[in-house]
Order: sequence, then structure tokens, then C-alpha cells
Amino acid sequence: MQIAAIARTDACDVDRLLRDLVQDLRKKGYRVGGAIRANERQSDRHPCDVVLEELTTGETVPLSEMRGPHGLLP
Repeated sequence: MQIAAIARTDACDVDRLLRDLVQDLRKKGYRVGGAIRANERQSDRHPCDVVLEELTTGETVPLSEMRGPHGLLP
């Protein structure tokens, strides 16, 4: 098993980088596990609005819930 880490900077779209990496690895025949952000950030949504994709099954899991016009509440 190989594990990697990416140190995020504001100049790098890490979500896009990971999606592209997963796609490239799958094309080469690798099995990829874990989870990545499945939704794009949107200006009209709270920045913490997150949906994850479980890479083995393709299932999406929401991690946040909109609770009105003021954004997310705990």
C-alpha cells in the first residue's frame, strides 16, 4: 500500500488534483480507495458545504446540511 499527502496552498485546487489523479490511476489499472470531495465549491453556498465520494463504491455522502438562508448551523 502506498500513501501520499498534499500540502494545500491557495494556488492549488487540491480537489481537482485528486480527481485527476484518481482518474489517471484507474486508467493505468490501479484500484483506488478512500474518499474525495465530490461537489464543486459554489459562491452561493457556504464554503464548508461538502459532499464526499467514496472511491470504492462511488457512493456520495453529504457532510453538511443547508438550514436556511444564513448557511450551515452546527
